[in-house]
Amino acid sequence: MNNVNIKNAPLAIRKLLDGSSSPYDFDSVKRWVNECYNTPSHYELVMEAANEVLVCFGVEALGNVSAVYCNTGDTYATTLIYDLENDRYLWSAWGDFVEQEEKV
Repeated sequence: MNNVNIKNAPLAIRKLLDGSSSPYDFDSVKRWVNECYNTPSHYELVMEAANEVLVCFGVEALGNVSAVYCNTGDTYATTLIYDLENDRYLWSAWGDFVEQEEKV
């Protein structure tokens, strides 16, 4: 989906999260799925599509907690996080998320 720009990025992300847009609409997802033997899970596809929309540096795992995030290149920049333990998407900085999880 090459027509997403910074002005309509929030709407594109919302549509991904509420299911009204398919991750398969995004070029990066199509390329990735074509290279995979097994189809990635739905949250992985959504996160890859979000990475394209947000123009981040890839989807990465957080080692100490069960979560993945779109890497903005800044620990405390707001980004999309998927919390695997609680099956939820969050808008937060991954540094803040890890600090909060360590308190629990």
